[in-house]
Amino acid sequence: MPFVARENYYLFILSLNIKPMKKFLLSFCTLFVFSFSCFAQNSLPSSGFVGIGTSSPAFPLHVDGVSRYTGLANFGETYDPVLYSKGIQISRPGNQPDSLFHLSFVRAGQQIVGMGFLKSSNTFAIQNGPNNTSSKGIFLAPNGFVGIGNSNPEYTLDITGEARIGFTRLFINTSGVLYSDGNNMAMFHNGGYIFANKSNTQNRAIIESNGSLNLYAPSGGGAAIRFSTIGDSYINTGNLGIGTINPGNYKLAVEGTIGARRVKVQQGSWADFVFHPDYQLPSLQYVESFIRDHQHLPDIPSEKEVNENGLDLGDMNKKLLQKVEELTLYIIDLRKEMDQLKKTVETNARHSL
Repeated sequence: MPFVARENYYLFILSLNIKPMKKFLLSFCTLFVFSFSCFAQNSLPSSGFVGIGTSSPAFPLHVDGVSRYTGLANFGETYDPVLYSKGIQISRPGNQPDSLFHLSFVRAGQQIVGMGFLKSSNTFAIQNGPNNTSSKGIFLAPNGFVGIGNSNPEYTLDITGEARIGFTRLFINTSGVLYSDGNNMAMFHNGGYIFANKSNTQNRAIIESNGSLNLYAPSGGGAAIRFSTIGDSYINTGNLGIGTINPGNYKLAVEGTIGARRVKVQQGSWADFVFHPDYQLPSLQYVESFIRDHQHLPDIPSEKEVNENGLDLGDMNKKLLQKVEELTLYIIDLRKEMDQLKKTVETNARHSL
């Protein structure tokens, strides 16, 4: 029955003034009109778009208002009958042919953040941008590794790019602490600290619990440099410069003054050969001639040589001792000559009497 005919029919019944029915029919008409009015806000056609809370649906299912699901809501191109959640489950094909997100968050078309599996991959990503083709974002690999700016993480946390920690301490395991106050960085551990190569197969530096420092060469082996707080320290590689960055061929090169109470030089030989019976003591005539021609003693470096090559303390002390021993022999010979001359003078004096 058309709606207009039904309405006229009810008005006719009311006009009969049947008192027992009048009150009931009035209530029924009021309920009918209210129900029709509510039904007019929804659109439930046999085909086409469906609207709930709207009579002009713009999508296959258009809900204008708050909706509630008491069971699982499945979205996506595929359906997985296995229950993994109790809210929303989004499924895409295993050979996902595109780089579109499973779930996108859009701010007025200006900013897009999406999440979902990468194209034909089991790696899950959260990224900025219209799709997941970018290498920037947070990536969760199937093995549980997390990459930041790295879609193929090789470690539990693999960061490509710079990272900043907004506090001063980073606890490593249960007892190690990495500390930084913005200007300094240090690692604390009661058992000392070890710095090694990336694969942790070769030591680079070890700071022992007593404060001793060991530095290692890239070729491996024992410590090449050790600074000890309780024992010996050493440098077992290269040359050391103090006050200079170019030690040259010297194991220790100092640009400046060295202060010491004692200096001990180990020598392979000494000048005692002068006193050997086979030693040929230069004559004083030869020494005089050499000094006249060269302005320095024989076997002693000249001023030019010292300025150009420096002075070998051990060798120089050996040469100076050699000259002292030669002088000693000259004095002994001179003493003998004086004694012989004295005897001659005394003999001649006795004969003259």
